[in-house]
Amino acid sequence: VVLLRDAETGGLSHLQTVKKRNGVPLQGASGITMTSDGTLVFVASRTDDSITVLERDNQGMLQPVSSIVDHQRLDWVNGVAVSGDGRFLYTAAVQSNAITSFRILRGREDGCGGDCP
Repeated sequence: VVLLRDAETGGLSHLQTVKKRNGVPLQGASGITMTSDGTLVFVASRTDDSITVLERDNQGMLQPVSSIVDHQRLDWVNGVAVSGDGRFLYTAAVQSNAITSFRILRGREDGCGGDCP
C-alpha cells in the first residue's frame, strides 16, 4: 500500500495498492529499501522467497518491473539494502543462512560493462 501524506495536516490517504507484474498481491513483505535517487524500490517477501523490483515515479506511484525468486538464497528473506553507489542490492535470508548480492542493472545495461546493443 502506498500512502499520500498531507503536508499541512500530516494526514494519510490511500494512493495505491501495489501488486506484482502478474497482478498477484505482494505477500509476506518483510523488508523494503530504495535507491538513493528514489527511482527503484526493492521489496523482500518471506512468503515467496523473492525480491520484487518496482519503479517509482515523481508522484510516488510504483510500477512492478521484475522479481527475483530463489528458494535457496532467498529462503525467508527479511533484509534488503542498496549499496551507497546504487550498483548493488544486498539481501539477508534467515532459512538460507545467506547474505547475497545482486548487481542492479538500469536502462539497456545488461551486465556487460555498459550500454549493450
